[in-house]
Amino acid sequence: MQIRGHTLIWTTDQRIPNWLLQQESSITSDKAKSLLNDYIKAVIGRYRGKIPSWDVVNEAVDDAQNNSHPFNMRNCFWYRKLGQDFFKYAFIFAHLADPQAKLYYNDYNIEGMGSKANSAFQLITWARSQGAIIHGVELQWHVGLWAMLRSGDQYYQNVQRLIDNGFEFIVTELDVALPMNDSKPQNANDLEKQRLVYHSFVKYVLHFSSNCRAFITGGFTDRYSWIPSFSNYRNGAPLPSDESYLPKPAYWQMQEELARVLSDDTYRLAPQSKPNKCLDTYDRDYIRGIQIYNTGRNQSNQM
Repeated sequence: MQIRGHTLIWTTDQRIPNWLLQQESSITSDKAKSLLNDYIKAVIGRYRGKIPSWDVVNEAVDDAQNNSHPFNMRNCFWYRKLGQDFFKYAFIFAHLADPQAKLYYNDYNIEGMGSKANSAFQLITWARSQGAIIHGVELQWHVGLWAMLRSGDQYYQNVQRLIDNGFEFIVTELDVALPMNDSKPQNANDLEKQRLVYHSFVKYVLHFSSNCRAFITGGFTDRYSWIPSFSNYRNGAPLPSDESYLPKPAYWQMQEELARVLSDDTYRLAPQSKPNKCLDTYDRDYIRGIQIYNTGRNQSNQM
C-alpha cells in the first residue's frame, strides 16, 4: 500500500497550535523560520525513506481576489511572520529533510484557467526560481454534476500548462456531489450523470498519464463523506460507493475504463456466471446480479 504525507503546512490559523499563536507578537521572523525548519525536519525526518511524497503546503492562495498579498496568498501565521518566503522555505526544508521524497502543493478551485489557478501557478513558479524543489501540483476537485471534462477545455489546458513548465499533477480529493432530498438524490437520473462525470475524469487522467502521478477520490464510500454536513445536507452521495459500501454506476464505469490499461492479474467483475470463482453476488436497484470473482492469480478478495 502506498501512502502520502498530508499536510505539513495548512495555511489557516485553525491549524496552528494555540501556544504558538499566543506567543506570535514576540516571535521574530528569524525565530519563525527556525521553528518552521525544526518542525518540518522533525516530521519528515521521522519518516525519511518511508513516505514517498508529501503535501508540503496546503491551500495557500486566497479565494477572494486581489487581497493585496503577493500571489494573493492567504493571511496566516506563517505569512505574517515570513511573508511569501514561508512558501519557498517549506519546500526547501522538506527537500533537505528527505531528498528522495516527491513534494507537492495542494489546493482547490485551481483546476481550470481562472484567477486562483493563475495565482497558484505564479506562486509555484516563483518558489522554484528561488531554489525550492516542487515536483508538482495536487488538484483537489470538489465538484458537482457540472464538471464534465472534455479534451481541450480549460481543465485540460491548465494541466498542460503545468506539464509544459515541468510540473507533475495529482488528482487528490475528487468527489462529485449530488443535490439531495431526505438523504436521497433529488433526481433519479443523477447517478447516471455522476457516472458520466467520473468517466470524464478517468479519461482526463489517462490522457495525461505520463505526468499524472495518482488519481485519488475523497474517500470511497458516501457513509463518511464530508460533503453532506458541510453543505447543510443539501448535497451528498459524492463518492463511487454508497453508504452501504456498494458500488454505484460511477464505480463500474471507472473500472470498465481502467480495465483497458490494467494488468491481467487485476480483479474483475464477472460479466456472466463463473461459479467456480465467484466471491460474492448481490442485487441493487441499479445493478442486477453482479458477481465479483477472482482471476486465480493472487487469491485474495480484492476488486
